Amino acid sequence: MNLSSDILVSDAPDSEGYYTIIWNNAPTTPPSITVPEDVRSGKGLTVSWAASVDPDTDAVSYELERRYNSGAWSKIYDGAATQFSDTITTAMNTVAYRVRAKDSKAAYSAYTTSPTRTVTHNVDPTVSGSDQQLGVVTTPPSFQYTVNDGDAGDTLTIVESLDGVALKTITPAERNHQYTFALTAAQFAALTGPHTMTIKVSDSAGNSVTRTITFTRSVSIIDFDWKVDDTSAAAQKILVSMRYNAHEDGVTIQVCNNYNDEEPTWETAQLGLKHIFSNSAKTADSFAVGVRVQITKAGGYESIACYSLSASYI
Repeated sequence: MNLSSDILVSDAPDSEGYYTIIWNNAPTTPPSITVPEDVRSGKGLTVSWAASVDPDTDAVSYELERRYNSGAWSKIYDGAATQFSDTITTAMNTVAYRVRAKDSKAAYSAYTTSPTRTVTHNVDPTVSGSDQQLGVVTTPPSFQYTVNDGDAGDTLTIVESLDGVALKTITPAERNHQYTFALTAAQFAALTGPHTMTIKVSDSAGNSVTRTITFTRSVSIIDFDWKVDDTSAAAQKILVSMRYNAHEDGVTIQVCNNYNDEEPTWETAQLGLKHIFSNSAKTADSFAVGVRVQITKAGGYESIACYSLSASYI
């Protein structure tokens, strides 16, 4: 008896000496295959497909093939996963993919074929330097950089951000021009703990690159003076209010009514309590009310901050 080569037969006879015909059904054809519409050379590309079902509950795997520039199909993946990350090269002007399922008995489904995608040949823009970890800093950090792009016709845009919030946008950005991303004293003073500065450069073709600078601002003391107002006569009383994050033992408030003097007469005051000035003299041309704040780490506070400060006087 002659059997078709498509019919599976057991490798060994049974107890009665008969070889057994193994009836097997192929798995279903993968219902769909997905390829991104935007395909760029030098970039990764993820191809995915819907799973097949085997009527005989056999294990199912997949064979993925690729064709580029209308050439021959070639297998690039064989396995049980339902997606594959491919790399597009500059030799590829068009790409297409097809996938089929197979079971553990080597029965194959038909192919499911993707649309043909056109490859865009456009390089990423560049940012000079490298990502940096500055560690603990005590002054506003800055980073000097230049940008470029191998595609002469692309327009470049720079976005400088702090902790994901855009601070400055430069468009169009100039190639090979030295830019500086620097935090102002006010921006730096509002920070504590770890932070991230990013410089993202995008070209008009949709490519982008990001440079990252991380740092930590560890505040050991907050110390500043505030000139509240000039006055025509010496202020007699003042009430100071402040919102802060610190232990009360680490907070010192001083006030004066001759702030314009070279050496003001500072007097210790209490937050939320009326303070009566002892001083009534000045050496400057006019009187002025001033407040001095000093906050140090105390009582187990690892992070300190001053959120707001206000004063009223007569």
